[in-house]
Amino acid sequence: MANRFFLLTLASGDWEGMVGADGPHLKSPEGSSLSVGEIYLGEDFPGHPGCWAFDLRHALPLSSLTDQEQQQLADAFGLPRRANPAAPHPESQFWQSEAFTQLCQWVRHHHTRAEHQVKRHPQRPPYWLAMCEAVIAVEDGDN
Repeated sequence: MANRFFLLTLASGDWEGMVGADGPHLKSPEGSSLSVGEIYLGEDFPGHPGCWAFDLRHALPLSSLTDQEQQQLADAFGLPRRANPAAPHPESQFWQSEAFTQLCQWVRHHHTRAEHQVKRHPQRPPYWLAMCEAVIAVEDGDN
């Protein structure tokens, strides 16, 4: 069973939404990943020249993407921009993104697997499955 819930094909390669042991991730064409719902974009931060995607633990360079591709990635995954390192962490827009919509569809079809992973491993963000279940309940009229 595939763990991919979303695919964005850019000239730089395929950017995927993948469900890993600790929750949903944005996976780069090179295989690095960041936890969705925690990601923001920053430009020219200390030690990180150019555009980067950050989560609470890791950073991923986006220098191989054009400005247009960076915007496509940001739109698809709901990635906000952080003005500078001293600015507050911006609110994630992932929960309103196309990638989240597709994550909910993945959960609809693989709910048992998602529940199993949540019970076995700490999740980032910890509430992602509950968010998907709420959307599915509304879609199904179970509210």
